[in-house]
Amino acid sequence: MKPRIIAKLILYFEKDFDIENINELVQLLPSVSKRISSSNLNPINRMHNSGFLEIQSDEIESYDVVDAQNALLSLTHNHLDNIKHAIEKYDGEAIYRFFISINEDNFPALMFDEEFLSDVNYLNSKLDIVFTTYQGI
Repeated sequence: MKPRIIAKLILYFEKDFDIENINELVQLLPSVSKRISSSNLNPINRMHNSGFLEIQSDEIESYDVVDAQNALLSLTHNHLDNIKHAIEKYDGEAIYRFFISINEDNFPALMFDEEFLSDVNYLNSKLDIVFTTYQGI
């Protein structure tokens, strides 16, 4: 079985925000979003966790992370100026995150193309890769 990959662009905000205003600015419907005031309380500092907005690709079965990267780019690339404006206006930050499910027989290629890395740089974002394992059928 091929690795399963989901790519996400997650926007985090430390200030509370109106989800409708961000959606209007970004001009994308998020997969998931939550205001700070609606988020869980952090048990350590008793403050609400960050508000966030996620845009994600469908789950893709592939040996190449570029396939998931391109699926996410097809959703976000033409909206980068709007995303950057929302990040600046609401003091947010962006993280590109790849969730990759593997087993002992199926390691994907971890390569990123120039267009994707340019988008990461443009938003001054972080890039996370999260691996999980699953049992083959």
